[in-house]
Amino acid sequence: MATPMPSKPPAPIIAALPSDKTLQKRPLAHAPIPTSVSTAPKVIYVSAKTPFISAVKRVESYLDSAEKVPRSKKQKITGVEKESQNAGVTLKATGRAIDKCLQLGSFFMGKGYEVRLKTGSMEVVDDVVELGIGETRKQKGGKRKAGDMEVEGDEDLEMVKRTTSVLEVLVYRRKDKSS
Repeated sequence: MATPMPSKPPAPIIAALPSDKTLQKRPLAHAPIPTSVSTAPKVIYVSAKTPFISAVKRVESYLDSAEKVPRSKKQKITGVEKESQNAGVTLKATGRAIDKCLQLGSFFMGKGYEVRLKTGSMEVVDDVVELGIGETRKQKGGKRKAGDMEVEGDEDLEMVKRTTSVLEVLVYRRKDKSS
């Protein structure tokens, strides 16, 4: 019986950090949130602390405003308006917030919206910082998991790359079956 081969080799695990250093997570970089009247794609970044009802209302308001965006005569003639009415809202989450994003997706699915899921991963960079005098990792809040992290520079431990999971939930209005 053949054993399946892994698709890519596991990432090297780094040695433990020195006792006087800890990891500090950087915030994830993303584009600014567009206004509700712009024609830019609507993306809502969900965190573990995002209130559920606030996210629901924001998605519904973005979907409502997508139908009301004024169009030029040329866009109406060429049919761009039909495409924009089918425009949806994307909810993005990483790490612990994936659970909340899935809950939002199942909520909208239960209300009759069309929901699509996309999974992926992204590399993020964490900083290695020195602890203050007399500080320990527990006081600093520097919990560190020796998962799939790579050291940027071997001698100069300043940055560490790690891979994190990403979930995108795309929410669309249900298309009418009568048309």
